Amino acid sequence: MTVVTARKEIVVPVGEYGLEVVGVEEVQGNFGPQFKWVFQISAPKQYSEKSILAWTSTSNSLKGNFMKWVAAIYNRAVVDGEKIDTKNLSSRKVIGIIITEEKDDGTYNKITGLKPYKKQSPMPLDGEGTEEEF
Repeated sequence: MTVVTARKEIVVPVGEYGLEVVGVEEVQGNFGPQFKWVFQISAPKQYSEKSILAWTSTSNSLKGNFMKWVAAIYNRAVVDGEKIDTKNLSSRKVIGIIITEEKDDGTYNKITGLKPYKKQSPMPLDGEGTEEEF
């Protein structure tokens, strides 16, 4: 038997938050394949138990949200022809712009954009970067 404890959804105020990428996976959405992102709030600490889901298309266009988000996470531009392995995005830090959105079943948070976390070294083209704590 599995026991599940119900909990109220935590909704954070509109603002910019330190986020850590927990993972990115390709899933089948209503309109085709898309990337499902899982972020954990890392700053401010009072919201550190809050995780946020977000979705982007799987488009490889440098103008698309997926590549814009990768550039923010890498803390540098993505170059034409660069291969992005989504597993290398995990544990990277970024600043998330978070809003609230009203739906029929309540209020939710939504990530509208990402900005580089400046204390994190840029992701090298052939390796992994280092970072300082938030």
